Amino acid sequence: MQKISNLFVGILAGLTLGIPCAFIQADRIRIGGQVIPYGAVLALALIVVSQLWLARSSQSRLSAIGIAIGWVISVILLGKQFGSYEQIISAAWWSNVYVIGGAVVIGCACTLPPLRPVIKSDELPTPFTDGMKMQESDDREAGQDQ
Repeated sequence: MQKISNLFVGILAGLTLGIPCAFIQADRIRIGGQVIPYGAVLALALIVVSQLWLARSSQSRLSAIGIAIGWVISVILLGKQFGSYEQIISAAWWSNVYVIGGAVVIGCACTLPPLRPVIKSDELPTPFTDGMKMQESDDREAGQDQ
């Protein structure tokens, strides 16, 4: 049951992220007469970071796969023309980079294992320098025993 809920949460997160990212991917800036379409990279980075974060918090790849499924659904729906309205993901080259590159990058992010969870502890960790001093004294004691 936990696996199904991880997948379902991932699909909802993918739909929630896919809709605004479809608008973000069309963003571009003009610098010195040159158009730089940074929106596709920004949108894909947002989705990949969300995949990694959700997979880490749930300790399951199914969450990342769910985000990918939700993203695909939103791309398919927003790439169609709605009656007399324009389609949101148009047939521009930066949109092709977003769709094709997104499928590759998001698919690759699905194969990554979930990162280890952050250890929650009430005690403070030993400072790095104190740990080094303890290691040096242990090494000296081990050398004297031989």
